[in-house]
Amino acid sequence: MRRSPRCSTTRSKTAASRERRSRGVSDLASRHSSPARATVERLRKKAGAARRLALSDKLHNARALGTDHARVGDDLWERFNVGRTEQLRYYRGLVEAFALGGAEPQVAELGRIVRALAGPST
Repeated sequence: MRRSPRCSTTRSKTAASRERRSRGVSDLASRHSSPARATVERLRKKAGAARRLALSDKLHNARALGTDHARVGDDLWERFNVGRTEQLRYYRGLVEAFALGGAEPQVAELGRIVRALAGPST
């Protein structure tokens, strides 16, 4: 039995469509379940000493970024797999997450550092 050309074309279009959908779902899942996003979500739920410890850690990291940025400029962002935009999005998410727990001076400092790293245009 011979298949008609239309049948094989339809079958290949269907397979290609299924593959694109699968890839799209995979891409969407990876964007929405990144380690950075998971970290921010966990920090939203922390309280007490665990929250203060996490805030101190992230503030220390941001201070180090600020120091390095003053030294090497925008070359700093080449150190990260995700680049400047995603790093800044992550740190903005941290500021937002920590701000939910109250307006501590460390949260304000973290926010100032992130704004300084972002520069005047953002």
